[in-house]
Amino acid sequence: MHLGNPAVAVRAATEACRLAPNEWRAQLCLAQAALDSRGQLGLAEHAASTARAIAPDEPDVHFVSGQVSLALGNRKAAVAHHERALALNPDHPGALNELGRIRLSRAHTARAARHFLQAARSAPQVRGYSQNIEVVVRRTVALVIYVACLASAILAYLALMNSLPRVEVLSGFGAVAMFTAGFGVVQFQRMPRETRPLFRLRDPAPA
Repeated sequence: MHLGNPAVAVRAATEACRLAPNEWRAQLCLAQAALDSRGQLGLAEHAASTARAIAPDEPDVHFVSGQVSLALGNRKAAVAHHERALALNPDHPGALNELGRIRLSRAHTARAARHFLQAARSAPQVRGYSQNIEVVVRRTVALVIYVACLASAILAYLALMNSLPRVEVLSGFGAVAMFTAGFGVVQFQRMPRETRPLFRLRDPAPA
């Protein structure tokens, strides 16, 4: 549907809705086209709402509604729409992936990984879902490294400001190393088992 020209896609979808006002697929196309055009979120919201009124039991209707809600900045409504899509179709890959993205943005990495894994199983031909799993792994590793660097920097600052004896400094760095190792193990164990081999990757590809 005129993928290279969002304005043309919106006009085409609007005409389709005029000709078939009770066709939920036409309303859904209009919502998606308006969403892709970025400047017509109000139209996207109205079309998505109309599609839900016509076909409340269609998973795709709630999936697109979730995308529209997220674009509008309503994260809570987006989660509710995607969860409704999954209630109707537990293997809906789009809703699973979007929930994973929302969880990841809130630093809920383990929950995000589970959503991405299920999306990848539901649609193995979509490479982006499996790449998102690697992104979760990379962020988890980065978090552990950040915690280690922060703790080391704080310890070094305290050592310089208070002129701590060398033994105390070495003991402090030993404690930091033990804490970081424990933190890393906890993060590793929280992740789904299927993701654990990816922690051996040195440079996972971004999504």
